[in-house]
Amino acid sequence: MFVLDINIADAILGIEALVPTLQGRAKLKIEPGTQSGSILRMKDKGIRHLNSYGRGDQLVQVNVFIPKKISSKEKSILKELSKSENFHPKNKGGRDKNFFDSIFG
Repeated sequence: MFVLDINIADAILGIEALVPTLQGRAKLKIEPGTQSGSILRMKDKGIRHLNSYGRGDQLVQVNVFIPKKISSKEKSILKELSKSENFHPKNKGGRDKNFFDSIFG
């Protein structure tokens, strides 16, 4: 499996990345909103099938790079973005309470 590191802006907006394969480099479309740890499949870009024709698929794990140091301008932009509702995770299944809230809440 190939590991592809991308920045947070590319993960949010989506990109086309060049990924090394056994046949050379190939384009891989990273969809907007791709989450870190996602595994994408590149059809027919893997190892040849044993005793038959064709190739297997190549898997690519997408990791989103989070910088450890940022400038004051970058920090200001991120603080502004963090106020947006789109930058907060949504509860799964429409539930307002998590497991611990339902037991201890």
